[in-house]
Amino acid sequence: TRLRSVCEHLVLRRTPQSALPALVRCLRSPAPPAAVHAWRAVENITAHGPCRRAAAACAGVLASACRVLSDHDHAAAADTRGAAGAEGRRRAAGCLRNLADDPGTLLVIAREQGGD
Repeated sequence: TRLRSVCEHLVLRRTPQSALPALVRCLRSPAPPAAVHAWRAVENITAHGPCRRAAAACAGVLASACRVLSDHDHAAAADTRGAAGAEGRRRAAGCLRNLADDPGTLLVIAREQGGD
């Protein structure tokens, strides 16, 4: 997902649907390698402009990043943050940074959150 063309294929051109929902499911994987690689992929996807808005609108991306970064309950950290650990938290922070860098994405997030 480091290449723009790969991100665009997975998110914008893949049929019948985007690969984002599958990645969101992997973000919560109990297997550390799966969770870490999913976070890396989502961070890379949110780094590319055309894909960023699709990621912001995808159910679960924003909620998963916020859940991983929440630090209110250390006792349940392994359950709520998944197996990705510190690497997952770094990648989730990168996702939020990428999403926040684009004013158009902020509008998508506000619209999606307002519709709930």
